Order: sequence, then C-alpha cells, then structure tokens
Amino acid sequence: MPMATLDHVMSNKATHNGTCQVCGRQQARRPNGLAQHGYTVDYGYFQGVCHGSANLPIEESTLLLDSTVATLRANAMRLRTAQTPETVTTLGPVAATYRSTPWARDVEHVHFDSEATFKRRMIDEPNVRKHLARSYYCHGDDAALWLAIAEREAYGHKLRANALEGHAAALAHLKETRHGQPLTPREARA
Repeated sequence: MPMATLDHVMSNKATHNGTCQVCGRQQARRPNGLAQHGYTVDYGYFQGVCHGSANLPIEESTLLLDSTVATLRANAMRLRTAQTPETVTTLGPVAATYRSTPWARDVEHVHFDSEATFKRRMIDEPNVRKHLARSYYCHGDDAALWLAIAEREAYGHKLRANALEGHAAALAHLKETRHGQPLTPREARA
C-alpha cells in the first residue's frame, strides 16, 4: 500500500467549518461533506454517528435539515397524542424491583402489556407492588397505582415531545440565520 503524499494529505485537510443540518453544531467541512461527528469510541470501536456526517452544511444546503425538522415535529405530535393517562394500555420499562446491598444495586425493569397482567403481577408478587407503591407515592388499590404510573409515563412522553419540538425550532432558526452564509475559516493548529 503506497504512503499518502503530502499533496494528498493537504487536499483532505479541512480549512473551514460548517453547521450540521441534523445536530446544529459546527463541524469540519471536508471535500466529501462534514466530518464524522456525534460518536463515542468504546472498546476501540465507533458507536453511533450523527446523520449529518458526510452531508453538506446548512450554509450550502437545507435538504436534510427540512426532512429532519419534519420528522422531529411528526414524532413530537405522535408522542403528544399517543398517550394520556386514560389511554395507556402498556407500561414500560418500569423499575419494578429494587434491591440495594453494600456491594450491589439491582433494578428490574419490566413491561406490562395490559392492566390485567399488571394487576395479576401485583397479586402474585407483593414485593413488586410494595416497591411501585413507594416509588410512585401511591398507596391506593391496584387501579390507582396503574393510573399513577400511567400519569408518569404520559408526562415522560410530554417531556420528550417538548425536547423534539425545541430541537426542531433551533434547527429552523439555524436555517434562517446560517443558510447562504459563508463557511467559517478554521484556525491553524501549531
């Protein structure tokens, strides 16, 4: 395998930064699009990459941004309308048991596929019921406990929907302010 020449290395070196159409952060602009970003390295392997990697920055294109904003808003709407405490049919994952010892902490997360299986498990496993009643501050009957957990689940959906709408609004603002602007020059590294 031949070694890369200095000319080849310099032609791939990023000289400007652009704004990612998905995450909205400044990234190096390479000849084939934005540099890979949004990943972690665990055990020597890349884990996840932002969908805006290898795409044009907002300054040059907004095609990916427009579809991302539409997807974010659709998912937010689905979360807002999908579940209210009265319409919840499944719950999960719910931390059903919790045991703490000086050397370990165990949490069992379970999904309840219906209110009937929830009530059956409350009868069969009193420790699960005790933990859930303590966790959700509900000491009424099983129907009241189901409703308390359902309210928390619906509230979680509302928070996720707010986060999605907030990111969509931030991307829309970046489109208004950054599209058509020149790329930002990168600082030379010593």
